[in-house]
Amino acid sequence: MREIKKWKSKFLVVALGQAISLLGSHGVQFALIWWLAEKTSSPLMLGISGLVAYLPMTLFSPIAGIAADRINRKFICIFSDMAMGMAAMIYAVLLYFFDLPVWTVFIMLCVRGIGSTFQQPAIQSVIPQLVPENQLIKTNGWMQLMNAGSFFLGPVIGASLYAAFPMSVVLMSDFRPDADFINNNAGWSVDEQSCRRGGGRKYMVFHRGAQHACADSGRTVLL
Repeated sequence: MREIKKWKSKFLVVALGQAISLLGSHGVQFALIWWLAEKTSSPLMLGISGLVAYLPMTLFSPIAGIAADRINRKFICIFSDMAMGMAAMIYAVLLYFFDLPVWTVFIMLCVRGIGSTFQQPAIQSVIPQLVPENQLIKTNGWMQLMNAGSFFLGPVIGASLYAAFPMSVVLMSDFRPDADFINNNAGWSVDEQSCRRGGGRKYMVFHRGAQHACADSGRTVLL
């Protein structure tokens, strides 16, 4: 019972941080595109904004997958989220004090696209290491529901904020130290997992510097 409460609390804390992050991201993304449409009234600019926002996913997805396998996933999740938040805060300050050209939005959208591309594989790879194997289907279902809910509610929140506040204030909502604090203090440590299942057997994981060594019946396999 104690172990069940332990993994559930870790999963809920990480899921809460991810939910806050996704709501802010989808909200600001929608507000940025709406602001661009209002400023330019150009379908071409909207098309370019969509290309700039989603092209990084196509270009960097292979690299992001490799990074999620080789680099500390907790670090990737927090760093990518902080990078997107810091970029939004800097752009918000510049937008408040200066009359920036509309094409600068493309830089913001590109940075956000790159950050999301690296964050999503890392957080998806973390979940199997937080929950028992027999709970993976249920927890993955909850994560997918959370993603869909954030995708639906984020634009609603973004539109509401944009209607009530200037764009510089809306951008500040993407700086989420609360979500990063939650993830940083969730108690999960991806690089210190106790075991990894493979081939029907359990492999104990030990550390050798930056590498992992899996011992199975006297054999040692470096990963």
